[in-house]
Amino acid sequence: MAENPSTGLGAVLRTSPYAQNLVSLDRCAAFRASRYHSTETLIGIWDVLPAPSDAVVYSDPLGAPTVARLTKWIETCNKDHEGCHSKETPLLPTRVLDVGSSPSSQVVKLVETSGQRAQYIALSHCWGESNSFMTTRTTIEDMKSGFWPEQAPATLQDAIKVTRQLGICYLWIDSLCIIQGDTTDWEMESSRMGGIYRNAYLTIAASRAAGDSEGFLKPRPPACSALKVVSPSGDSTHIYLRPQESAYDSDDPLDTRAWALQERYLSRRQLRFSKSKIIWQCQTSMWDEGDRDDYIRRGGSGYTITRLLDHPFSDVEWYFMVSFRYSKRQLSHELDRLPALSGLASIVAEHKNWRYCAGIWWEDIGYGICWVTTSPPPKRPDYYIAPSWSWASVIGPITF
Repeated sequence: MAENPSTGLGAVLRTSPYAQNLVSLDRCAAFRASRYHSTETLIGIWDVLPAPSDAVVYSDPLGAPTVARLTKWIETCNKDHEGCHSKETPLLPTRVLDVGSSPSSQVVKLVETSGQRAQYIALSHCWGESNSFMTTRTTIEDMKSGFWPEQAPATLQDAIKVTRQLGICYLWIDSLCIIQGDTTDWEMESSRMGGIYRNAYLTIAASRAAGDSEGFLKPRPPACSALKVVSPSGDSTHIYLRPQESAYDSDDPLDTRAWALQERYLSRRQLRFSKSKIIWQCQTSMWDEGDRDDYIRRGGSGYTITRLLDHPFSDVEWYFMVSFRYSKRQLSHELDRLPALSGLASIVAEHKNWRYCAGIWWEDIGYGICWVTTSPPPKRPDYYIAPSWSWASVIGPITF
């Protein structure tokens, strides 16, 4: 039996003579063990030997080893995944933030693009309860003149840092690139939201931050340890111990927000900064810091536009994977219940040549209206949001 000094965790194999003395596995309940070895021959009985900690998730989420790993993920996707990035340099959104292209860049400026083409990164985030740092008709000229990153809330500062580290000049943030309080500008830009996230080089998801004041580049405890194992023949490998996601992280705050569901589906590629690790998701694969780079989860997690569009039963997939998930999420303004899904719906409608109305597809309206509410009991708002036959007319979780 061996104990890793960094975690205090004991591990033993069933073939070990110590196994007969094993009474409880409670200390290991939160961990998942994965074995990796480079030999193709069958290995005999393994003994677990003590070894120094081999951290896979580093404390600094933007330290050199982590940035190198993120860069490797991006390079692999660029090189091998044809459907994960645009073949043409995209048109920039109406407004973007020019953050510079290096970590040493200084002032950030809001620029109006006028048909310019370039790569840009988009941010998916929770605004939080109060947010006074935004672009309005009053502040837009100041934003164009430039501001120091330190003037922005922590989440926006962190997004600027990541964008610079990845060598991208432009960043799109809704609170700064849409004129807040201007109904005309909001209606125009929100209608383009689908294209903004879909055409982005990648999306930064500030998953762990419940508000812009929190930030997402906080230190993480080194969460993955390695135990060296040696066979009787002398071959060696490591058993990696990593926390089970359900044991340490409940749903991240961003996963409770309605707008973020559309942003996740529409993004071709996402870097998700969760509480314990960074997760890469594209249309082809999924990696996270707790995995070896040679371990790939093919097909991502299901939150991909490719899966939704190519699924043989896309209408059922929409109701069970989109509407069901969406109904459990929260909105600051309930009038946004349908607008916050409209970008995704328009792409599905165009691809499938379907007719969309208030969350339901006319081509399968009989199925679409067979929804029921679940607990906690939902409520109908005092004002009109959607027709009464639509699941979007109630506030609260539903199923089909």
